[in-house]
Amino acid sequence: NYDWDGGSDLRERASMNGTEATVALSTNEYDAGPAGESAAVVLDPGTGYSESDRAQIASFVSQGGTLVVAAETNESSAFLADLGLTVQIDGRPVRDDQYNLNAAAFPQAINVSSHPVVDGVDALTLNHGTVLDPGAATPLVNTSTVAYLDENRNEELDATERLAARPVAAVQQVG
Repeated sequence: NYDWDGGSDLRERASMNGTEATVALSTNEYDAGPAGESAAVVLDPGTGYSESDRAQIASFVSQGGTLVVAAETNESSAFLADLGLTVQIDGRPVRDDQYNLNAAAFPQAINVSSHPVVDGVDALTLNHGTVLDPGAATPLVNTSTVAYLDENRNEELDATERLAARPVAAVQQVG
């Protein structure tokens, strides 16, 4: 949605807690503060980051920075692998006819781990989301057990599509 970057609520909540939030439009800005006290949110990196950008992000992470990646396609999996992560993005749409926000395309992932990163989180609502193959990453939030991957993208559960809880958020330490 070109009118809304999804970050306005995040910036507002950060400022309410006394945290400075800066919208960085270039990876060059990742050097502006101490990486160990900073987090970068990267939305759907896919193929939009140059080799230089990826090196800058890898440096930020290796210096203790926290990187949050949100993506809906498996094109972003190469970006994650370049950073030394084993988590991969599936890319197939996940749907949930029972636990959702007004439509199966907006599934609510209700199985939240007790990991400190998600302390206080009850659920995540996805907007036309997908799931993860966590690899060596630790799953943080999973879909409900009645969610499914819409293999043929026909927006309904078919006989070949299986209901199961699947990870939609994970954490992995680098270095």
